[in-house]
Amino acid sequence: MDKKRDGMKFKPNFAATGIGSVPVTDPSEALGLVFKYCPEIPYWPQLPNRAFNENMYVQYSEGLPSRVIDEKNKKIYIDTTKDTGEMERFYNAVLENNIDYFSIGKDYSSGLALFLSSKEDERLDKIKLKYVKGQITGPISFGLHVTDENLKPILYNDAYRDILVKHILHKAKWMERELSKIIPRTIIFIDEPYLTALGSAVVSLDRDEVKANLEEIYSNISCLKGTHCCGNTDWGLLLDTSVDIISLDCYEYAKNFALYHDKIERYLSRGGVIAWGAVPYQSEILEQEDVSTLEKRLENALDMLVSKGVSKEKLLTQSLITPTCGLGCVSREVAEKVLRLVKELSERMREKYSL
Repeated sequence: MDKKRDGMKFKPNFAATGIGSVPVTDPSEALGLVFKYCPEIPYWPQLPNRAFNENMYVQYSEGLPSRVIDEKNKKIYIDTTKDTGEMERFYNAVLENNIDYFSIGKDYSSGLALFLSSKEDERLDKIKLKYVKGQITGPISFGLHVTDENLKPILYNDAYRDILVKHILHKAKWMERELSKIIPRTIIFIDEPYLTALGSAVVSLDRDEVKANLEEIYSNISCLKGTHCCGNTDWGLLLDTSVDIISLDCYEYAKNFALYHDKIERYLSRGGVIAWGAVPYQSEILEQEDVSTLEKRLENALDMLVSKGVSKEKLLTQSLITPTCGLGCVSREVAEKVLRLVKELSERMREKYSL
């Protein structure tokens, strides 16, 4: 399969999928929620409440040179003074394209481990599987959150920044290879919550460097690539890359996103897809919403773009429905309500437009 051409054909018609994390700690229970509410594009569930190793930063840190995990204080950092041959082993693995070196162990991702064995899960036979989705924390967010031994974000260490980008890239390659054993049509999101810091006076981020770092990953994995940012950002930066799916919180930031209408039209014309984070996870907000009010809010987001000349037809066929963010920080009850509303909104939009 030519995956670049497949990307051009990816028309999910408001299919439902998720961001990643869920609040439960049992992998089988988590997978049950995913299969029930995201049957066409299930994703492997991240379980941050299960163990510190399943934190969204620690989870992808296996094999990262000079990594230190302080389990007692729930902290991960990079000790740049530490040299035990890890750097040499890392670059050898990169040069030799040794993808197995970048595997993600069961102790770091029990949800992924179970998902990868789901061909034997009878629940998989009962859903209309079209794609499978994985996710990984992107280099910008990882590098701003994780510091060196002096508490300086590791992203500002130029030599280590290169290591980090290559590390995330090869983790994504490994994940793509493993997910494709379930079904060849795979999606991987490079999650970048810290992209909200672009343009901030507090955080120094060079726009061109950020774009180059992301593009190094996008251009070297062959599956469909997405990026999720749960806040507002410079959407033009992402729209100018080769990313296939842009995932945003449209419940809060639809107006901000619509400012980029010209670039959005070009993005859709090349086959790009928008993942509309249309269902909020905050319980106090969720109490005020139902599928009809969420539908109205989503329609308003679409209308803002259509009024600026963006193709309504492309918007209808090249869209996904998701929660606004991951669900690891809410109760199981709230998480299930969010996923149910995602599925109901997906069904409502498809029925409305005969998709």
